[in-house]
Parts: sequence; C-alpha cells; structure tokens
Amino acid sequence: MTAYKSMLVLSLILAAGCAPEPGSSAVMLEHARLLRFQEKYNEADEFLQTAIKSHPTNAELHYERALSYAAAEKTDLAIAEYEAAIKLNADYLEAHNNRAVLLAQQGRFEEAVAGFSETVRLNSDEVMAYSNRGRANLDGGNYDAAIRDLSIAVNKDPAEIENWLMRGMACAYGGRLDESIRSFSYAISVNPQNAEVWLRRSEVYREMGKIEEADHDLNRALEINPELAQQLEAVSEPAMDN
Repeated sequence: MTAYKSMLVLSLILAAGCAPEPGSSAVMLEHARLLRFQEKYNEADEFLQTAIKSHPTNAELHYERALSYAAAEKTDLAIAEYEAAIKLNADYLEAHNNRAVLLAQQGRFEEAVAGFSETVRLNSDEVMAYSNRGRANLDGGNYDAAIRDLSIAVNKDPAEIENWLMRGMACAYGGRLDESIRSFSYAISVNPQNAEVWLRRSEVYREMGKIEEADHDLNRALEINPELAQQLEAVSEPAMDN
C-alpha cells in the first residue's frame, strides 16, 4: 500500500507593487519555505524561531516549521509544531491531517484516528480524509471502522485503486471474505496491472479454500511483478526454519 497522504500549502506569490513589508509574517514565511525547498533545515529552524518570536500568533509559521522538521525526519518536533499551529487555529485542516499522518507512522493509531476525524469534520467532501482515517483504523486493527471509512472513500472516488485495496484488506482481516473478494475484483477491473491487488485476492481465495483461484491470482501477480517471488520467499523462510 502507499503511504498516508500529507498536505502542503502552496507558496504565496508576492506580486510586484503589492509585496508585504520586510519583516512581515508573509515575507518571513516565504523565506522559510525557500530554505526548506533548498533542504537547509537547520537554517530554516533558526530563522523560524526568530520569525515566531516576532509573530507569536501566526499559525502558518508554526505549520511551516513543522513541515521543515518533518522533512528533516524530526518527527516529534514536527508533531509539536503542528499542535502549536492547531492551538492558534483550531480549524487548520492541513495541520490536523499532517499531525495525524505522523502519529500513524509512529503507530499511535487511536490518536491518528482522532486527528483524521478533525479533517473529516473540517472537510467531509474530501476523499483523502476518509482514506487516511480508514488506513489508520486498518493499521490499528479496528476493521469495522476501517470498512465504514473506506466504503465512503470508494463511493466518493471509485477510480482510486488504493482505497479499494485497503477496503479489501479490512474486509479480509474482519472476516468478511466475500466482500473482500468483491473489493479486490473491482480494483482489478479498474487496473488489471496492479500486482498487489492480485496477490491480496489470492491470499483471500486461499483462506476460503479456493486453491485454483488462489493459484491463478498468484501467478498473475508474479507475471506483473516477478520481484514478488523473492519477497514471498523471504517472508516464508523464517516459518520454514521453525
């Protein structure tokens, strides 16, 4: 599966003749973004520390600092800065989403679900909000909740294969094998070249005792992506050693 989906805020365009004053939060934000784009994370951190002291109520500066920390793989600091941004702006959609993504990556799934629930509250029309929350519920073992979220996601955007894949997995783990097969089958109908979907459906068929169908799907997955054979062998080796 692909990773959780984060958000970015597009850079401001400072038009000639109407540019903000030097030292304004907008100018400082643009400079911090430039440093991040150049991967000068330490410089960005030092600059943003000064900028935040000058503009302590500006949520965007904290958000930008969080993006810089996240890019530098300083996850705990990034989470803290997203929280600072949210404290200043409780409806900061991107901050809620990106904080929840980092929490999920740390395995803090209940907290992540709560964060993604805020993104659903703020924009219930956004497919990504349900997709991310569904993924967090899936990873956290809350399969019924995952199925509910991912069902909404696939209804909103039936062409998004990843959501069908996650829904199929949630159904499989939740014991709803026939429904799992239907989700994987739909995903295959949309994109028959996705090897992972064939592989996942093969696993469910095997669980159902449908060996012929399972072998067919496994062979199809290996045709699409021959490297899966090595991955599957690596997974099976520890069990053979025991």
